[in-house]
Amino acid sequence: MINKMNKKSIVGSLLFVFVFASFVLILSGCSPSGPGGSTHLDSGTSGVDASFFDNVPPSQIYDSQKLTIPVKVVNKGTFDTTATVYLVGFDKNILQGQNSKTVSLKGVSQSLPIGDIKEITFDLMPHLPNDADHFSPPINLYICYPYETKHTFSVCVSSSPTYTVSKAQCNPNQAYSYSGGQGAPVAVTSISQTPGQGMTTFNIQIANVGGGEVIDPSKVSSCLSTNEMDLNKVKVVSVTMPGVSSMSCSPKEVYLVNGKGQFTCTAHFNTNTNGPQVTALNVILDYGYKKLESSKMINIIKSVR
Repeated sequence: MINKMNKKSIVGSLLFVFVFASFVLILSGCSPSGPGGSTHLDSGTSGVDASFFDNVPPSQIYDSQKLTIPVKVVNKGTFDTTATVYLVGFDKNILQGQNSKTVSLKGVSQSLPIGDIKEITFDLMPHLPNDADHFSPPINLYICYPYETKHTFSVCVSSSPTYTVSKAQCNPNQAYSYSGGQGAPVAVTSISQTPGQGMTTFNIQIANVGGGEVIDPSKVSSCLSTNEMDLNKVKVVSVTMPGVSSMSCSPKEVYLVNGKGQFTCTAHFNTNTNGPQVTALNVILDYGYKKLESSKMINIIKSVR
């Protein structure tokens, strides 16, 4: 009898342990990932993307048919913006109708973890010339929009260049590299720093990681007619850090070469940091972005009348 009771007790205890362990695992699986409960919403290398739906536009239509083209637009980055979608590549006298539309989209956030998704529709009507029996134009899908890269980086700083690395909590000479983006098509890829007396100089490397073209933010409304002088411009809006009396950056406008660029910022400290310490470096960059998303050929055939 005692053995039976012991067996029941053991089985009951094991069952309790199993249920408790499962409950802990479920809770841990639901908790935010990363230090400080970060959910890494500000990662990724996309801004706003646009795409045709499957089998749209069709490969062939008659000139008596209206061409309806729905387009899906998604803001995969973290910045709220207004994007303009264009259908171009064809003679507007032959395919007539509105070929551009603007849409406002919220970025990824805690309340909107996948970003805004919207559908817009273009209606075009073929008008073939009298002497033409068919017309085969490309339909190119472009998207243009202003965007912002905004991110906070953890860096090690010291108000004095003389310190003992072995006793320090962090190394103010350390260089940091970043991959995976910051929820935008332009990303900070590395930060290196040089400590001085009462100051630290940061060298910040950036890159175009979104697969499109960076353009002057003031040229977004005329993005399809930009020239070489309008491309690859990124504006350094602000670089801030707590506990500094001033922060100066140069240049204020970065020109990307082969998709990459850099700028430097010097921070002057209010007081002595009492040795190396980890702090927050906040970086905000502004730019315009243009991308050819898709291209499809369509054959327009003159209908028999």
